Amino acid sequence: MQKTIYLHIGYFKTGSTSIQFLLSQNYKRLLKKGVLYPKTGRRGYKGQHHSAIPLLMCVKAGLHCPPWFKNSFSLKADPEVLIKKLVSEIDSFAGDTVVLSSEEFVRLGVAEGQAHLSRLRKYLDKYEIKIVCYIRRQDDYIESMYNEIVKCGGVPVNISENGGKPFLGGFHDYHKCLSIWSEIFGKNNIIMRIFDKESLPHGVSVDFADILQIDDIETLKEIRMNPRIDNKYVEVMRLCNQKARNKRELEAVRDFFSNLTHQEQENISRQKYRLLSLDQRKQILEYYKKCNRCMGKTFFQSKEGIFNDIAESTHLDINNRDAENEMMQYWESIKDSKYYNNAPFLKSFNSFVYVYSLYKKAVSHFFST
Repeated sequence: MQKTIYLHIGYFKTGSTSIQFLLSQNYKRLLKKGVLYPKTGRRGYKGQHHSAIPLLMCVKAGLHCPPWFKNSFSLKADPEVLIKKLVSEIDSFAGDTVVLSSEEFVRLGVAEGQAHLSRLRKYLDKYEIKIVCYIRRQDDYIESMYNEIVKCGGVPVNISENGGKPFLGGFHDYHKCLSIWSEIFGKNNIIMRIFDKESLPHGVSVDFADILQIDDIETLKEIRMNPRIDNKYVEVMRLCNQKARNKRELEAVRDFFSNLTHQEQENISRQKYRLLSLDQRKQILEYYKKCNRCMGKTFFQSKEGIFNDIAESTHLDINNRDAENEMMQYWESIKDSKYYNNAPFLKSFNSFVYVYSLYKKAVSHFFST
């Protein structure tokens, strides 16, 4: 029987980490169900995603690579050698379903990456290929990406001052990027999903398991493996990042605000905030209006847009806050906290143990042993 490869390509900020932890932490259970999540090319925490192949291709194509990859992998490595090793692992597998996952694959959906995608398709030509892609409304994506940058210690320009304009273009033109994937792998082989609560009522991990036709998905509880910082802390955290003098202090800032966010999540009645105003978000969607209509016609058989209308929500007006004063107050709390005094030793514990313990409880019921 011909093997089927489900190639999950992202997008960024659409729950990819949850999917990848689900697959990597259940490697042996998946094998029993006839599903292989190959070990070849896996990178990241506990080797959960297949980023080595797409990012090495990006290097060859002269495309941008994230700093973490440059610091953890030889950029002189040949991606085709890695692909051949991957094919060998797939061929030695007795089952008929294979899953590859990395949101870094979307970086190749540009003219410079097209030749590399064609070579990847050629190497995998004897298999049936299904491309799985989740996309998110662009204003939500931009806010989430900004949150991620700040959470990781970055100091970007205040998003409320620029309305997210530095993020416009590029990967967010879903139609332009995915048309390249469609041309190489075939439109009928593209499985598209909208990343929002209405489209994925049970969460992205359950939906992905359903695509793979894995049973027992009703027992899975959605666990966010890469939780964002609460939006009401983002601007203050950005200023704390700016004040931090070294990596140790940046880690203390991250752990401190991560803990505050966890405490907020326990408050069911807490108010949720947006970083972008309603007008700013409407401007972003207007910018992508043509792109989204083309996506609807090409991949969703819809003549209208593909995303829900923007709902009214509380906008946290950063410009009207005394953020500098708030930052100084939080900075004193950070310096007095265990995160500052023990940052080198508590980083892994504070960053992963809580979500990982929840994850283990959830997935223990997902597959039958």
